Amino acid sequence: MAGGRLCQIGETRVLMVEQLSRSPFLAEVSFSLATGQVYCLMGPSGVGKSVLLRALADLEPHRGEVIWRGQKQSAMPAPQWRRKVMWFGAETAWWHDSVQAHFDEIAQWRVQVDQSYENNAEKSEKSQNSQSCLFAEDFRTDLEMGIARLGLTMPILQKPVWQLSSGEKQRLALLRGLLLRPEVLLLDEVTANLDGESTKRVEAWVQAFVAEGERTVLWVTHDVVQAARLTQQVWHLDKTGLRQG
Repeated sequence: MAGGRLCQIGETRVLMVEQLSRSPFLAEVSFSLATGQVYCLMGPSGVGKSVLLRALADLEPHRGEVIWRGQKQSAMPAPQWRRKVMWFGAETAWWHDSVQAHFDEIAQWRVQVDQSYENNAEKSEKSQNSQSCLFAEDFRTDLEMGIARLGLTMPILQKPVWQLSSGEKQRLALLRGLLLRPEVLLLDEVTANLDGESTKRVEAWVQAFVAEGERTVLWVTHDVVQAARLTQQVWHLDKTGLRQG
């Protein structure tokens, strides 16, 4: 179904894509993603799967519109959009020397966002400090749970980044992003560098993350077996557009 709309009847659509294209790399596509779902995107190399995911995350220029919960991508600051519609690639980015420094930064960002939802301007300084401690404890709990689910241990946070294996980097980068609680996960072959056991851990953790809230996942994979494990919602992209099944 080239360029057709792929909707899930009776489910809440968290992301709508209208006539999105990036010539000559990506044919025009229109579709929607429902909450509580994992979708797999497959297709031959060079048809624009990665371009599509990056465009959805506002990382690639494109024609057409992407709408998250009624808000247009074109009308929202890119950093704010990317906190909700988050892209993860097969290659990971690290900007501090230590692993811990990355997670300290993520913790600070999340506490600031959580505080903004609590209208702290009307609270006393003591109340604000108490609330900050609770938010920090919530983050620590989520961090410890994520580390365990991914088959890692807390001491890994004390390592310098250069000592991490490619598989450890991939899992930690995914955890780093999910701790910010995005609503749309765009996963571009994120298990490509993992062994079988680690791959299944990541799959189970992502599926649990989706089930815990109103979230959705679009997952690029070339592995037919993996797609079958993850979902019945398998889409195929080629030079003519997008089709389901």
